[in-house]
Amino acid sequence: MVKVLNERKGEIKGIIMGGSILNYTDKLCVCSINNNMVALNSFNVPILGICFGFQSVIFGFGGLIGKLDKKQYGFKKTIIDNETPLFKGLDKYQKFKYFNGDYAEEAPPNFKIIANTNNGIIQGVENSEKKIYGVQFHPEVSNESGEKILKNFMEICKIKVNQ
Repeated sequence: MVKVLNERKGEIKGIIMGGSILNYTDKLCVCSINNNMVALNSFNVPILGICFGFQSVIFGFGGLIGKLDKKQYGFKKTIIDNETPLFKGLDKYQKFKYFNGDYAEEAPPNFKIIANTNNGIIQGVENSEKKIYGVQFHPEVSNESGEKILKNFMEICKIKVNQ
């Protein structure tokens, strides 16, 4: 997990939860993961879950995770809601890099689906009230579009971003 800090040392402005080689469908002990989600939520700062972090957001807030028939690797066309702050400034159709074996079967209550693929699989969610976001893909290795998402998240966290 990476903590996003501002100029005043120690003040947490946002949280990014990254990927993992773990899969929820491999019968993980999810109790500790869910306890961590409760703890992270208590900071009352924006949260961005990426890949396994996305699945942690889905599962931790009451959604469902399923296992893909075949693991996904590489770039895949994704349809985004470019009206949401996380995707501000991006075109509706993007290609993002994926490495995953699980997927979100159902978004949690109070979360809006903000990205999916042509086959309807959920690829992004948001809870705009709590400023909690999750994406199945990896923006950190998805070229300019991914970089824009990370900058948008920093703006959501009220961290100055050099353009």
